[in-house]
Amino acid sequence: MRLFRRRPDPEPLDELSESVKAAVDSIGPYARSHGGAIEFVSVEGRIARVRLKGACKGCPMSDITLRLALEKEMKNRELPIDKVEAV
Repeated sequence: MRLFRRRPDPEPLDELSESVKAAVDSIGPYARSHGGAIEFVSVEGRIARVRLKGACKGCPMSDITLRLALEKEMKNRELPIDKVEAV
């Protein structure tokens, strides 16, 4: 008989992380239209960390997408984030 261990539930996100995740998710359709995806990873201090997937991973334009689209979205939502980094 084979037993599977259930993964522990992820820790709930704090309010800032939830807001940053919502901003990241709002950019999702743009990333998908280019064959990629952007996934929220974490907030550390005033830096949001995201994971680029699909066509976004390794794309030379991804830095511009992060700065012009995602950082702008964070400012529009008045979130205390100074920088978005891909991990």
